[in-house]
Amino acid sequence: MRGACATISAATWGTRTRPNPTPLPTRSSNLKNLLGPLPYTSLVAAEIAAGLDATTILEHSPSFGGFIAAVKNGAGQTDAS
Repeated sequence: MRGACATISAATWGTRTRPNPTPLPTRSSNLKNLLGPLPYTSLVAAEIAAGLDATTILEHSPSFGGFIAAVKNGAGQTDAS
């Protein structure tokens, strides 16, 4: 296997880093920009959640349908008795 690894080099695959890569936006940094100086607390999260429309989210994220189904079916509930 040493021979196979030796043939894979920066020349073969190119460099993995760029001198000045463009930073990719993250959800966290996007949320911080939207909130401005307001800290992200449970009350802020509740206010955001109250204003969401599940149908709109589902249009943009089909996998959200699994979450909706789990909530409606009570998935993950355990019998405490």
